[in-house]
Amino acid sequence: MTRAAVAVLFALAVAGCTSPEPAPPSAPTPSLTVSSLPSASLDADEAAAVAAVARYLAMIDDLGADPSSQLEKLTTVARGQAAAQWTQNLFTQRARGERQVGRVSVVEAVAAPAGDNTWAVTVCVDVTQTDVLDKNGRSVVAKDKGDRLESEHTVEKVGSAWYVLTEKVTATC
Repeated sequence: MTRAAVAVLFALAVAGCTSPEPAPPSAPTPSLTVSSLPSASLDADEAAAVAAVARYLAMIDDLGADPSSQLEKLTTVARGQAAAQWTQNLFTQRARGERQVGRVSVVEAVAAPAGDNTWAVTVCVDVTQTDVLDKNGRSVVAKDKGDRLESEHTVEKVGSAWYVLTEKVTATC
């Protein structure tokens, strides 16, 4: 997906919505490029919260790229607003015959405790290697979107599992 495609998808995610939180099925962990993360300054839970956001973004990349994949896979990494919004975004993208190409890259991340078993994670994501294409292979992403987007996430630890609960795009970075 190009940076603009991710920007469009992130913009859709900002709209937000809620849904019931289904039990997560087991699934393989998707890959995502993560560079320049301040791992030395994060404690174990903060690092795990950042990793949860990276898995979430990678899952969105995977589901956007493969229109035949099961959207329920998103519930292995997300719940609440984040899962509901991206399920809707991806469903709409598929209904239009669109698909994602490329992957986002997390270039910076910070995490801090936000409450009992929850963490606030802010990431800067490079979207220059991504795009969303229509059924004719043309980009549907606005050319004037930023190369990097900052988003805030609420991440929850449930037992040994981590889930992104909310996502909000806040700025370019």
